[in-house]
Amino acid sequence: MDIPDSPSQMQREWIRQKLDELPEDASLRIPVGLYRDMIDKQLLLGELVARQQKLLEIYVPDY
Repeated sequence: MDIPDSPSQMQREWIRQKLDELPEDASLRIPVGLYRDMIDKQLLLGELVARQQKLLEIYVPDY
């Protein structure tokens, strides 16, 4: 078994494993508030990645 590089990688692998164990036609139910938080965090992450990309383009030669 490979040892994950970080706790977040370990969590991702565990979640993927659990999802892979579900039948393809299975469905999940989550509360709207939790879904809203997930989407908000995903959008914030996209903005963070875009800002970091711009910084790399400005300050890292040959990027």
